[in-house]
Order: sequence, then structure tokens, then C-alpha cells
Amino acid sequence: MIDSANEMASRIRKIQVEEHAAELLELIYFVYDKGIPALAHVMRGELTRTQAGILWLIRAEGDYAGSLPRKDIAQRLHNWFDLSSPAITNALHALARPPLGLVRLVESTDSGREKRVFLTAKGERFLLAMTARGRQLVQGLIGDLGQDLSEAQIIAGVDFLRLAVAFFQRIHPNRRLNLTRLSGEQGLRAARRVAGTRPRINPNHTAS
Repeated sequence: MIDSANEMASRIRKIQVEEHAAELLELIYFVYDKGIPALAHVMRGELTRTQAGILWLIRAEGDYAGSLPRKDIAQRLHNWFDLSSPAITNALHALARPPLGLVRLVESTDSGREKRVFLTAKGERFLLAMTARGRQLVQGLIGDLGQDLSEAQIIAGVDFLRLAVAFFQRIHPNRRLNLTRLSGEQGLRAARRVAGTRPRINPNHTAS
């Protein structure tokens, strides 16, 4: 009798996991198809998608000097947008020339044929403004979520996304995100910084 009950409970859990997986797949694809482009449009301002992608790559994966090898940028943009080498070169040169002047290309110390892409002071300021616009939009999202979710639920959602990113990084290790190096409460604090300040939500509020 006990074995039969356990088997039934196991079947129910399996069905629930399958249902959650099916719904989550639809949600992830919708975020990819609609949410990410909407966020990128708000953040990039006057830049093209490719130009904004270059700056964000340097921000996310660059060294402490604010630079990244040109070949790494080219490889990633090719993977993301299926861009040709001339298109990437044009985007880099447009970022480097006036009136933008957001990056500069410098010959690598390791190889004269290789170049590194550095942020200029103007590029750093643009990235700060770009990040601020993104955080403002996400803060609006969090505020809207606060109408139906408690603060604890929102924090749990951020933690879920952080762990989901870590999972996808494990199966695609070449996609690096510095945030996933953190764990536990430190990781949660970092995730909140990405999303902006925490919403002011009534702690007694519960989801309907």
C-alpha cells in the first residue's frame, strides 16, 4: 500500500515537472524573442544592436582596463548575430571614429597582427548611462511584479534566474557571466545590483 502511494506520488511529481518545463520553455523563448530586444532597445540609445553588443561585451567580459581582444569580440558577435567580419569591422570603426569615439583599437603587446578594443572615457560614461537605462526599466518591472508578489517571492525569482544562468553556463562554458562566480547571499546581492535597488514592497503582502 505504501509502495503504491509512493509510486503515485512519484508519477504526480513527474507530471508536474513536465508541465513546469513546458511552460518555462514558452516563457524563456518569449523573453528571448520579446523581452531582451525591448530591453536592448531602451539601453542602446543611438547605437546599433551590434555597436551596443560590443560595449556590453567589454563591460561583461573585459579586463580591469576595460578592454577585450578584437578576435574575442568578433567571435562572440558572429555567434550572437551571425555577422560577417566586415560588418564587425565597420561597427568597431564607427564606435572608434567621431562623433561616437566610444572605443579605441590598440595593437596587442603579444602580436602586432592582433588588436585590443579599449573603452574611452566617453565610452565608459555611455556604458554607465546605458546600464542606468536598463536598470530603470527593470525597476519598473519589479515594481509591477510587486503588485502580485511578495518581496521574498521576487528575491526567490532573482535567485532562480541566477542559478538558471549558472546551469546554462555549465552546458555552454564559453558563455561567461561574472555574476555566476558568486553564490549564496553574495550572489543574491550581486543579482540585486544587476536588477537595481530592491523594490519597496509591503513585507506583509502575499501573492493572490
